[in-house]
Amino acid sequence: MTLFIHNHIIKPRLESMLQHVFFFSLLHCENNN
Repeated sequence: MTLFIHNHIIKPRLESMLQHVFFFSLLHCENNN
């Protein structure tokens, strides 16, 4: 059950969070140039 929660809730949230951070950093770099 814990593995199920990890794979379907925690992992997708971490991945989406990483994508947001990556996207934000890209925007930030483009704004600085």
